[in-house]
Amino acid sequence: MIFKNLGLHPILSNPLIWILLTGILCGLMLYKLKKIFFNGKNQVVNKKKKIINFIIILDLLIFFIILAILFVELNKLFQLHNLIIFIIIVIISFLSFEFKKTIGILSTTLIILLIILFILFLQSIFIFFERTEIAKIKILSFDNNIMKIELNEPQTKTNYIFEMEGEYFAPIVKLIIFNDLLVFFGSKTAYKLIGFTSFVLSNNSLPIQKTLYKIERPNGLPEYIYKFVENNEKFIPGIKSAQIDISLKKVFSKENYRIFINNKGGIEIIND
Repeated sequence: MIFKNLGLHPILSNPLIWILLTGILCGLMLYKLKKIFFNGKNQVVNKKKKIINFIIILDLLIFFIILAILFVELNKLFQLHNLIIFIIIVIISFLSFEFKKTIGILSTTLIILLIILFILFLQSIFIFFERTEIAKIKILSFDNNIMKIELNEPQTKTNYIFEMEGEYFAPIVKLIIFNDLLVFFGSKTAYKLIGFTSFVLSNNSLPIQKTLYKIERPNGLPEYIYKFVENNEKFIPGIKSAQIDISLKKVFSKENYRIFINNKGGIEIIND
């Protein structure tokens, strides 16, 4: 996805939008191909017009495919459920154009609107359970409560190595969580990983902070945007919460961990 960090509206990075557009055009192309090759009563002039129309639709389809590649990660475009949705849209699009006289333009428009609503519904379900990997952690060593950590940020391909004291490590992440309506239309939790901290457990099992590690040039959510939203979240429509999350994970030597941000909010740390 080339335009990943341009701050464009999240709807443009949603694969379902491009699947809808290209699916409708593919259905229309199949309809035009049928009219060209399986209508023997066509005159040569009409056939040439149909070929020109087909080429125009093909060019438009290629244009949308290029945009999809620019805005969306390829692995998301070719997920199984997206391919199934694409095939369904192509079939419905073809049938709508093929039988437009029978079902009427109004019915065709209604079918397309229902497809869009269905896609938005699926999108909201997928996004609600979606998570974004923000870091990979490798415990290089752990001895006498001193952990040596290698941090990798997949988004920037940046590596850091640092030491902290304690039994638990915890990422510190600034989050802006959107409400359900914006999630329905494709918004995802905005975040910035700003550092790590470590803890030991006290006698009454309460965590006691020991070390703080700050990332020099954190990637992600711009600080001025976070500050503005944090100070005005009650007055900004669509914002559920601006918050700083810390999640503790017990350290084991030579273990690898992956850190995710859930789109419904919260940090998830799993063993790799």
